[in-house]
Amino acid sequence: MRVWSRVSGLEPGGSEQVAGALAAEAVRAGHEVTLSLRPAAALDAWAAGMRAGGVGVERLAEAESKWDWGGMIRTRAAMAVCRPHLVHLHLVHPTADRYAPFLAPRAAAVIATEHVRHEVPERSQLWLKRAGARRLARVVAVSEAVRRSLVEHYGLAESRVTVIRNGVDLARFAPGGDRARARAALGLPALGFVVGSAGRLTRQKGFDLLLAACARMEGAFVLAVAGDGEDAAALRRLAGELGLAGRVRWLGRVERMEDFYAAIDVFALASRWEGLPITLLEALASGVPSVATAVDGTLEVLAAGGGSAVPPESAEALGAALDLWRHSDNLREQAAGDAARVGRLFDWRNTWAAYAALYEEVTAWKRTVSPRW
Repeated sequence: MRVWSRVSGLEPGGSEQVAGALAAEAVRAGHEVTLSLRPAAALDAWAAGMRAGGVGVERLAEAESKWDWGGMIRTRAAMAVCRPHLVHLHLVHPTADRYAPFLAPRAAAVIATEHVRHEVPERSQLWLKRAGARRLARVVAVSEAVRRSLVEHYGLAESRVTVIRNGVDLARFAPGGDRARARAALGLPALGFVVGSAGRLTRQKGFDLLLAACARMEGAFVLAVAGDGEDAAALRRLAGELGLAGRVRWLGRVERMEDFYAAIDVFALASRWEGLPITLLEALASGVPSVATAVDGTLEVLAAGGGSAVPPESAEALGAALDLWRHSDNLREQAAGDAARVGRLFDWRNTWAAYAALYEEVTAWKRTVSPRW
């Protein structure tokens, strides 16, 4: 099978991580895969790693809208080179009104994975996106919250929306890492309480709320932040204004995230919205108790245990929860086993098996109605 997969981010975030992992699995299964990425510098190292793993990578500018004729022509030409049996788009919201109806070849089955909940307020835009989404053979939602938004807001039939939850590599992320070595590798203090958080430094991830929450904490602690993004400079300024400059370690992009989780005592996620955050799954699988805002898929994960959920946009509630974890070693030890149990529920092997079955299902149907590209 030939697969053309498009992910439209400007840096390697959760959506890119899932798209890349699916592409790598498809290659290992014997399929021919082209992963289409924007020519953004922040994606260069990640793209090189994908190529080294045998995935075909093309760098292609985004078709910014259905009126971007140059972008539309370039994208259609790229698909023609691949001649795919399957087109896999990531994020329904930005792609439904151009990639699906106008660009995807008629001989290919087209599916899309929606990683976050989107709502379009303008009636005209909503109509266009609803019309475009009808071209999709199936839509995958990464959580029940995302599935509901696709059905209720976009008007997709429930039978066409499948929930396939994100997963985590349990061979890589597991309890029992060497804390002393991990902290030394990351430049963190050997002793003391360390709160960890990871993700793109953007408004969605709520790092401003996390900093405000940490400013409410008392006693000694360090906040370790893994990731980079457009708000990096503003967040560093905010940390200084809140008196946290000496307590925050800005680690940038961390290649060995298993070391990051081994180094921290509690994982914090202050997101304003989420689909199903991979960093939370990695932390839980690593046996790290977690506290996160009760939004979308995050709430679905923590409902199974492994940590606590707090109201969104509440630095006060988040700070109080972190203080509770800091002052109770016994509570953290008990929660560590529960966290690992919840993490094991999100085994990546199950995620890939579900996608592999979907790939076969939609392409088998397409071959019966359009056997040639």
